[in-house]
Amino acid sequence: MKYLIIDGSNLVRKIYGFDAEEAKKEGYRTDTANSALFVSIFKRFLRRCPELSAFCNKANSFVEVYFDGKPRDIYSSGAGAVVCLCSGRKTSDEQILDRIATLSPLDRRQVLLLTFDRNLAAQARGLAAHTINPVRIIEKIGQFGLNLYAYV
Repeated sequence: MKYLIIDGSNLVRKIYGFDAEEAKKEGYRTDTANSALFVSIFKRFLRRCPELSAFCNKANSFVEVYFDGKPRDIYSSGAGAVVCLCSGRKTSDEQILDRIATLSPLDRRQVLLLTFDRNLAAQARGLAAHTINPVRIIEKIGQFGLNLYAYV
């Protein structure tokens, strides 16, 4: 795989039990804190997990985490191998699909999308991307001594 694309808003809300309506009411305060925590832990996981570490060290490999809404403090967590992108006026789902669609047909087959969203996964597969349910990745994060719930 050349591209690891993560539906960050979807994962964060699923992991931390935070729904989209709460995000709107809270002005993204809690969602932003959980997003930054997720990105921070995921970056450490990328370094500890041999398969993903090798992936990140390859030339022309990309790890992108997409979040809904306006740019937030999570941008500061995006340095290094992980790039965080906020969708602005679009949804993160739309931005992810746009990203995949702009790739060449060969590169589309090199995309691995992590999402719990079945609709997004189906649309990404329609564009020739591969998808995976993040449950296995979340379990593996724990196997490497990282706790997604450490500061929640």
